[in-house]
Amino acid sequence: MLGDAPDRVTLAGGWSGRPFGLPLPGGGLAVARVRDGGNCFNLNGLVSRLAPNLYTSSQNFAQRLQFVRLMQAIGVPSQAADHIAAATADWIDSDGDQQGNGAEDPVYLARSVPYRTAGTLMADPSELRAVDGVTPDIYAKLRPWICTLPKAEPATININTLTPEQAPLVAMLFPGTLSVEAARGMILRRPPDGFRDASTFLNLAGNGAAPEGGGGLGVKTTWFALAIDPSSRAARGTAMGRRIMTTLLFLPAGDAPYRWLRLAEDGEIAEGEGLPAVPEERIVAVAPAQDVTLHWADLPARSLAQSIAAARLLVADASATPIHELHVAVGDAEEGNGERPIAVVGSAVMAAWLADLAALGIDPAAMVPAPLLLPRPEEGYLRAMVGGAALVRGRTSGFADEARLTDLVVGDAPIETLPRSALDPVIATAAATPPLDLRQGPFARRRRIGIDWPLVRRLAIMGAGILALTLAIDLVRIGKYSFGADAINARTEALARTGLPRGETVTDVDRQLAERLSAVRGPVERRLAHRRRCRARIAADRP
Repeated sequence: MLGDAPDRVTLAGGWSGRPFGLPLPGGGLAVARVRDGGNCFNLNGLVSRLAPNLYTSSQNFAQRLQFVRLMQAIGVPSQAADHIAAATADWIDSDGDQQGNGAEDPVYLARSVPYRTAGTLMADPSELRAVDGVTPDIYAKLRPWICTLPKAEPATININTLTPEQAPLVAMLFPGTLSVEAARGMILRRPPDGFRDASTFLNLAGNGAAPEGGGGLGVKTTWFALAIDPSSRAARGTAMGRRIMTTLLFLPAGDAPYRWLRLAEDGEIAEGEGLPAVPEERIVAVAPAQDVTLHWADLPARSLAQSIAAARLLVADASATPIHELHVAVGDAEEGNGERPIAVVGSAVMAAWLADLAALGIDPAAMVPAPLLLPRPEEGYLRAMVGGAALVRGRTSGFADEARLTDLVVGDAPIETLPRSALDPVIATAAATPPLDLRQGPFARRRRIGIDWPLVRRLAIMGAGILALTLAIDLVRIGKYSFGADAINARTEALARTGLPRGETVTDVDRQLAERLSAVRGPVERRLAHRRRCRARIAADRP
């Protein structure tokens, strides 16, 4: 990537977000993805480094204003944005001086569970949740846009790897002179091989618009983000000897037959009608577009159960069918879009699909609504044929391509027909990590509990080793005590020889010393008794 064009980094080659296999210890694979890790607002850029572990925010007023403009662009109220930007700078800087509209230690120490500011660089974006004024909803909006690079300086935005959805990262650099829509238009005009330099990109802004401070944009990437999904370990094969295989099984709609599409990590291998001839590969079921209704909504970024509960409330208001007869599933927010996809399908329909597959001996790893196999368009709508079905995908919609329905929904908006060559990598990505899995809640796949015999053997060997080591320690300790006792006995015998008559053979130290002591004490005690009797007589003869 860098070797092809060392002076810049672009999206050429489709490396950004592309899944590739990562071998795991003991066998199996995880799915890894790389993306530009510097296209974000670096929270640590709100301060400057004065000395090791000493930071100040007094020199970073421009970065605070950029953070405020970013928050305003994604829907955070202006008053809250001003306070959060100042409070975040106070959280990181090393002094205790509270900025105007900021928050230092006294604010946090007054809480029911007191704590202090960090006074150093943030290690993870989640630390922002502890900053005064940051609510769960605000953090959920901010999370796709922020990062904590390990340097006290602003991130350089690479205009050659930005997506149009990331236009707010460009607009925040301009002091109110460039709108988000204008920034998005500039990104869409990027040449296939990228911009040669930032000035070429800025010329598209017109009217003399320039970033605040004259920087913040570049054509190189210094930081890359690696995301690893170990949940794909069940996918068979290894990256060394065999490609990752996934089979998409398209569920029949009406009288249509089953269709399948077998994929490797590098794209399509084969497709056909009926059931796949080799069903042992990882199978992802694809639900017909006409049986699934898709919505998009800004849901709380909490647990899946809470997100589903919130989605069910939205669906209950929008659907004429009783909510207890519907199955509601929630997907992940796409990069650059805070809204999350919501799929709605009849519970009876969902149960029938899984029952039919179970009768065929198939337990799909996931079930994806067909329109979500198409990429999210930058504008308007995309149309394509996938698995024999005609599909349409908008930015917040997805449905079967039926003439009257499509004309009604699309209206005058542009609609582009995607060639199959452009679809294969997108379908492979959706199959590896589905944007939304209908197998949630009561229809979630049951985990099979099995015994990992290699792990059991390793644990047994470790246990035997620990036992042997314990016994060895005890034996060493016993030997040490034995040698110590022998040494003490030798010293005792040597000392005893000094108290016995010269030339006497030592046989029983205790007995011989006792006899020697008794022999020494005898005459002395008799002389003392005689003196006591003499003194008593003299005392008795005195008048």
